[in-house]
Amino acid sequence: MESWKKLRGYEFILWNFDRFDENSSVWVKQAFDAKKYAFAADYIRAFALYNYGGIYMDMDVEVIKPFDDLLDNDYLLAEENPFGLEAGIMGASKGCPLFKDVLDWYNARHFLDKDGKIPSPPPNMPKVIQSVWKEKYELCRDWKTKSPKFDGKTIYIYPWYYFTSRDYPFRDIVVKPESYTIHHFAGSWIGSRKGLKFWIKQILGKKITRKIILLKHINDKDWGND
Repeated sequence: MESWKKLRGYEFILWNFDRFDENSSVWVKQAFDAKKYAFAADYIRAFALYNYGGIYMDMDVEVIKPFDDLLDNDYLLAEENPFGLEAGIMGASKGCPLFKDVLDWYNARHFLDKDGKIPSPPPNMPKVIQSVWKEKYELCRDWKTKSPKFDGKTIYIYPWYYFTSRDYPFRDIVVKPESYTIHHFAGSWIGSRKGLKFWIKQILGKKITRKIILLKHINDKDWGND
């Protein structure tokens, strides 16, 4: 988190259950009750991106440089590897239809199966967003513009070295001039239900980064005092 100091002018705002009612979503409620907190957080990050706009980052993301020259984008998406999208760093303008599609998918489903059991494995956000978007849009990895606008047909995806900055399949860190972040995949989802905290980071900026959303599940000992 020390690297976030490079994002000068960004303001942190705490997201907790005063901001999000876990009972407002069957998916979230069931995931929490099953102690599958990461799957509840998947919904909440989509909810925050759609309703507030901004950039979501996992808390194990290292910032290399600010996102300032990406602020006019309608959305920010990159590949993690040749087979999947990076879900640890995503951005969207408020009301972006891409994340409305994701919310609609979650809202039409329960986390538990018809027998009240946890599916094996539960669908995580990378799989959800890729399956949802493939049904409606063309995913274009032939990226040619620094300011993709949503046209309702095509989703333009940045290369892996923009946000993940790890090669495939060896996961070695590879930083290029175009790199903004490094995703360290540190496995931040640990601890108790009580320790689940949500952070939102806010910036006065252009279209997309009015808010930067950060979610982490940590235990009370690690968290310290509120």
